[in-house]
Amino acid sequence: MNHTSGEIKNNLVNDAYTGGCLSVQTFSDLELYAGPLADKSIAVVLFNRSPNAASITAPWSDIGLKSETQAVVRDLVAHKDIGTFSKSYTSPAIPSHGSMTLKITPK
Repeated sequence: MNHTSGEIKNNLVNDAYTGGCLSVQTFSDLELYAGPLADKSIAVVLFNRSPNAASITAPWSDIGLKSETQAVVRDLVAHKDIGTFSKSYTSPAIPSHGSMTLKITPK
């Protein structure tokens, strides 16, 4: 069997959390982890494992939201709301081997 690293990670994470509580998307060296929170919002972590700074897009469809949903995106490290978005959120450039931790709350 030939699996991509993203498929393997997704299977491992889903098995570990029984029921797919955490989803993983891998785009080359860019990774997106997402999981539901008790207040109906979604925790999202964006990892840039590449040697260069890069922006990462979190499409709503990849994190369990309908594309027409409007949602408030909050940077949990900076402790500030970034804004309201629909369909997806694209980060500013994340440094090489850096990350961004978000809370996405549907309106």
